[in-house]
Formats: sequence, structure tokens, C-alpha cells
Amino acid sequence: MIAALVVVIVILSLLLGISLFYLTRFSVTLLKFEDIISESLDALGESYNRISDILEKPVFFNSPEVQQVITEIDRVRGTFLMIANNLNSDEISSDVAPSEEEFNG
Repeated sequence: MIAALVVVIVILSLLLGISLFYLTRFSVTLLKFEDIISESLDALGESYNRISDILEKPVFFNSPEVQQVITEIDRVRGTFLMIANNLNSDEISSDVAPSEEEFNG
């Protein structure tokens, strides 16, 4: 009877050790992923601010091609904001976020 309990305890201890090993590995992976996302959000924020500054400048050449490029840059800016909003748990006010119509062009 005691031998059976010892065997069960040993098996459960091994399973606990294996579970703790994989739990630790998974936790480290999640922490690394969180750091990567945080760095990516910082980079997206910098790019968003630079693109916003560029879009505020007046355009002196009014060809359709230049207007198309400006429109695409504006869409990229909206995409940056959408990605940042999806990855970030903090809410950004709705007056900053592009509307669905603005995003789709």
C-alpha cells in the first residue's frame, strides 16, 4: 500500500516538474513577445507622428499622381493607428482614430 502511494507521489512529482518547466518556458516567451510588441508600438508611434507632420505641409505640385501618393500616405497613417489601437490595451479617443470611411478611402 505504501509502495503504491510512493509511486503515485513520484509520478505526480515528475508531472509537476514537467508542467513547471513548460510553464516557465511559456512565460518567458510571453514576456519576450510583450517587449517586442511594446517596441513595435513605439516605432509605430514615431512613424505616425512623422507622417502626420508630413501630411500637414501644403503641396505645391497638384498633379493627380502626387495627390494619389498623399492619399496613400494618409491611408498608411490610418493603418498605423489601427494597428496601434488593436495592439494597445489603452483606448485612444475616437476623435483621433480614423473613421471606417477614411480608412477605406
